[in-house]
Parts: sequence; C-alpha cells; structure tokens
Amino acid sequence: MTTYGFGHPTASLPAVTFEIQSFIGSIARLVYTPASSLIRISVLLFVRRLSVHSWIHYTTLVLIAANILYAVIPVFLLTFQCWPVSASFQSPIIRRSAKCLNGQMLGLAIPLASLLLDVVVWFVPVILVVRVRNLGWRKKMLSVALLGIGILACGASMMRLPAGRRKGARSDPSRHIIVLAMWTRFVSPPSTYISC
Repeated sequence: MTTYGFGHPTASLPAVTFEIQSFIGSIARLVYTPASSLIRISVLLFVRRLSVHSWIHYTTLVLIAANILYAVIPVFLLTFQCWPVSASFQSPIIRRSAKCLNGQMLGLAIPLASLLLDVVVWFVPVILVVRVRNLGWRKKMLSVALLGIGILACGASMMRLPAGRRKGARSDPSRHIIVLAMWTRFVSPPSTYISC
C-alpha cells in the first residue's frame, strides 16, 4: 500500500504517484461489486442445492438476478460516470473540465445496495435452518449462531459507509483511503463470508 503513497498526505505526493493511486482505486472499485456479488451468488447456489422447498428456489433465483444486476450496473455507472470516460479513472481533485455524476451519491448508493443484499442473502440460510423439521431446537440454535458469524461481515459492510464520508476524506483521499480499505478487506474474504 505504501508503494504508491497510500496513507501519506495527498499534498506530499508527486502528481504521477497520485494519478497511479487514483487509477488503482478506480480499478478496485470496479472489481469490488462483481467480486462481492459472486460470493453472494455462490452462497445462494449452495443453499439452493440444499433445499427441496420451492420457495427457496424462487427466492434464490430472484436474489441471484439482483446480484447479477448489482455486479453489472455499478460497473457501468462507475466506468461511464464522467465525460470524457478517462476522467472516471482520475481522482475528483485532478479532474479538469469533466462532466461527472454526483460521486457522493454513487459512493453512498453502491455500498448501501451491497449492505442490503448482504443482509437479505444472510437471512435465506437462517430461515432454511429454522424450518428444518427433523432438527431439534438446540441444534437449530447452534446452526443459527454459526450462521450469525456472517453478521460480522455485515457489520464490516456497515462500517464502510461512514469511512468514505469522514471529514477530510475528499480533501485528503490518499490518507483516508486506508480506513476504507481496511473495512473492505474485512468484508471481502470468502472464508469469513457465511452469507453476508
């Protein structure tokens, strides 16, 4: 992270380093939504294979479609948020005479949609476990508690929201991106992703 000056004050960085940093950040934003969608889709496909209930099949189909839309629409919006398109891959500080969508709204809408999908997808296996007839209540509660670990990933997803909106994040993005990257790291790994 420190190779390209992440975590250092933006004013102290050379212009070339800041441009590389902006490009890396733009690519990371483009990769994040499809990656998180694929994780949720894999959980939904697994739950779909476990269940014989038709409502699970229909629910998972709807949620898979929603995740596919979430994988495609933000990538399109982030790629074509500015005209000329090359300005979409630059920091708002160095964009010159580019007409862009409201970056604050995109920065809030995309993580909120991700959080909503995380929580809804988390509920599907929990409801499936609770509805199992041949399982005692003790085992059901233990299974729900194990699935409850996925709430930690949902919590990390919630912590990403204020990280990007902190005071100084717009004026000194290089220094403040570290907090956002930290919470994104907690959200992303599939090993801790029990549906959320």
